[in-house]
Amino acid sequence: GNVQVRGHLGDALAQSAVSNYAKARFGADQVYVASDDHSALPQRWPLRTLAGLAALAELNNGSVTVTADRVTVRGVSGNENARATVAQILADELGEGQDFSINVSYSEALDPNANIPTTDECIAQVVGIATAQKISFEPGSSTLDADSQQTVRQIADVLRTCPEFEMEVAGHTDSQGREEMN
Repeated sequence: GNVQVRGHLGDALAQSAVSNYAKARFGADQVYVASDDHSALPQRWPLRTLAGLAALAELNNGSVTVTADRVTVRGVSGNENARATVAQILADELGEGQDFSINVSYSEALDPNANIPTTDECIAQVVGIATAQKISFEPGSSTLDADSQQTVRQIADVLRTCPEFEMEVAGHTDSQGREEMN
């Protein structure tokens, strides 16, 4: 989604630094900056804002509020470790003795790894498909018959959702027909 940077950012140099960082981090077409020049801001204000943006990048959606005495990060992430990562970023960037607040929650629905089946689950699905629908070839050929092509497509669909694992694929012939055909 879009990132909006609003409020006081300091002088023109600070505004430019924050704007350029946000655009580099989130994509130039995803960032809207509406800031103003406010020279009386506390020292290190732009650095506090940049730290907040770095923390925001760890979230699927959220907000950062920078005040004179605190940086507050709120939001949701599909990463179970996002809260700890945000805390580390803020501690590293803001320095010792700086106050920050984090209210970040984990959402399994946003986790890209939450619904990946285990290797054992994948193997069970493939075995189930192959057991229910025998894979056969056209007589005297290495070409799959029409029903088997659909079975192989079903297996391929399962494997696309699986983590990488080694698998052996083997084919066997019957004893009918000439040896060179088999």
